[in-house]
Amino acid sequence: MSATKSEAKAENWIKNLQNGNIKSKKMQILKYIKDNPKCSLETIRNKTGLPHQTVTGSISTFMDEGLVKFVGKVESKNNIYSLHEYVTDMAEMYALKEQRNKEKMLHWAKYGLDRFYSLLTPATQNALIGIANLNTVSDKDANQQEKLF
Repeated sequence: MSATKSEAKAENWIKNLQNGNIKSKKMQILKYIKDNPKCSLETIRNKTGLPHQTVTGSISTFMDEGLVKFVGKVESKNNIYSLHEYVTDMAEMYALKEQRNKEKMLHWAKYGLDRFYSLLTPATQNALIGIANLNTVSDKDANQQEKLF
């Protein structure tokens, strides 16, 4: 089975980390996160000297691929920053990637409904409502299950 373009890119990043091929800005950021668990965006930015937008964009891309995960928050200079960690377990990477895709789909479904409802065809409205309801139901079920334990 051939890897998707996205999976091939993630595999290439992992391979480059293992081989010490840290030439691009993205690779500098990924290496820093790997070498410094629970690091914040502010710390990554200060230690690498890279612009805020480069760091946030790279972290978002790595989270989309399941290579980096959110592990908490820290307050610094009246700002709250997310803490991130490199993911080493392949099963966890795939699970995080799948969860991130679901979260993005839910976000865009709700955004489409909120912003463009009157412009959408009834079929598109129903499709977006279905996506939003599926995710909402599964979230409620998960919350109810948590209360049981």
